[in-house]
Amino acid sequence: MMQSSALRNRSPPRPPGTTKLPDTVTIREYREDDAPAFIGLIRELQSYELPFTRHLKRPEDIGAWYVDLVKQQCAKLDGIILMAECASQCLGCAVVYLCVENQGDEEMLPHIHAHVGELIVTAGARGKGIGTMLLTECERLARFSGRAEITLAVGAGNEMAHQLYRRSGYEAMKIRMSKLLA
Repeated sequence: MMQSSALRNRSPPRPPGTTKLPDTVTIREYREDDAPAFIGLIRELQSYELPFTRHLKRPEDIGAWYVDLVKQQCAKLDGIILMAECASQCLGCAVVYLCVENQGDEEMLPHIHAHVGELIVTAGARGKGIGTMLLTECERLARFSGRAEITLAVGAGNEMAHQLYRRSGYEAMKIRMSKLLA
């Protein structure tokens, strides 16, 4: 996992238009004692997306195994888990993988890019710029790693996240569709 003393010691510059954020919000790398908060965030996301996303695990089934899975992916893909906090309270998290290799297929050229695997903000902190701060830091880390592209995936029904990503300059590149046959 990439270590950055600058990341641990200060927040990234605030993006324009996020004046509602308290000055004490910081973005830092994950620590082992963050596991319960990280699991809580994943469970909260599962609960939020359950009504409009099929085949999700039940929130209560998410546990320490998920943290281990993310940490394994971070080791494999040069990933970093970021935590957003204010006054020792966890407000959100993001996971950015900095070395995702696309081997190419019939339609794509091989390339390496960054990928945001998770971006979660607690219900009470949504709409206050925390997601934008986390996304901005993911992008900063990707640029620092020499990546020219960053991707993410979002549930089709998660309109709040769609709005954040569109405001941040993301655009749909490929849409996967599904139909229940039973």
